[in-house]
Amino acid sequence: MQWNAGGWFGAQLGCTCWMLVAGLLAARHDLSTGLLTLGLFALPNVVGLALWFGRKLSVYASIQTLVVTAGLCGVAAVWLLDRGGVWSTIQTGGQVSTTSTYGMLAGTVVFLLILFRQVAARNETRR
Repeated sequence: MQWNAGGWFGAQLGCTCWMLVAGLLAARHDLSTGLLTLGLFALPNVVGLALWFGRKLSVYASIQTLVVTAGLCGVAAVWLLDRGGVWSTIQTGGQVSTTSTYGMLAGTVVFLLILFRQVAARNETRR
């Protein structure tokens, strides 16, 4: 695996943009919940920028760190939005339960961790 700006920032924003939208929508109903959700959007993006500009870790370790950070912030955002009473309010086109969302987030994070580990292992054997 090699550092690639498009791949890095695409993954970073792909993992977090939903929290930006959720935070903006939530702020219309409950300002404090919306602002806290925006903070949870910002946290993995700050971590991602620090990993990108520092490049002290390998690409593999950095992407693992970013995925776990975004996943934890995502779970916290769903919990916060649900506790603030806006989780159901901001959804359009159908309701997704918090339990289902926790499962989808956890499943996605685990899948990505395994996938990137396999890619890293395959790249190590090619060297």
